[in-house]
Amino acid sequence: MISFGRLDEPNYLSVELEPKLQAGRYAREAIRGAFGQVPQRVMAKLLTVVGELVTNAVQHGPGLPIRLRVALDPKACLIRGEVLDQGDASESIPRIREVTINKGGGYGLRLVDAMTSEWRVAQGSTSVQFDIPLQGR
Repeated sequence: MISFGRLDEPNYLSVELEPKLQAGRYAREAIRGAFGQVPQRVMAKLLTVVGELVTNAVQHGPGLPIRLRVALDPKACLIRGEVLDQGDASESIPRIREVTINKGGGYGLRLVDAMTSEWRVAQGSTSVQFDIPLQGR
């Protein structure tokens, strides 16, 4: 289970996004504003992971608002995040899919997998949670 700080704590971001093409850009702008102090290589990973997950939520979600939560956990030396599209887990669970060159898809969760120390889908939901280490990998 993912743990987030209180809304009034620094290094915490909670955003609700409309499921539109611009959602990924808005999410990345919010991340830059909230976490500008993290090392550049961590920021690059965080922006990529959030952009991919939000884009997936727009493309594959039910068209409801997308919730993005990200928190810096200094004790664990991690950035923890979650993207929730409010989809029906009985219909579609986020998973790594085959790359489809003709359709240009299948890369999103592969990138997420490569740039995080862990990612997971919360049981019974379409909530994708992730951890990005502040040091190392």
